[in-house]
Amino acid sequence: MVGKFAMPRLDNFEDMDGVKLPSYRGDNINGDAFIEKDRTPDPHRLIPDVLFDKFVTTWQALTLIFVETKKGANSLEYWLCSNGFPATTIYGDRSQQEREHALSSFKNGRQTPILVATDVTT
Repeated sequence: MVGKFAMPRLDNFEDMDGVKLPSYRGDNINGDAFIEKDRTPDPHRLIPDVLFDKFVTTWQALTLIFVETKKGANSLEYWLCSNGFPATTIYGDRSQQEREHALSSFKNGRQTPILVATDVTT
């Protein structure tokens, strides 16, 4: 992930000539141009660089992606699957059986080599 980075900011927003937009957080979060389109945080910005790596595109590696919320996990899983990347999710609100199935499918690597998880999954 050379050239990709994220950075914390003291303020969540920047003001310029009376326009208030989200702060620049780094290339993998949003763009640095002071326009709404670039400054809107987009969690999918990093995905293509990670997933098109030669190992993952041939499914020779497992990819674990942590997200903040179950809604975010489900949204990212849907986007990945819709774009041809087999993925599954795991988070605390899923049943024990669903979590075990997701982990088994991920460990196998052939069915779903991408696991999207929240930080609290048990």
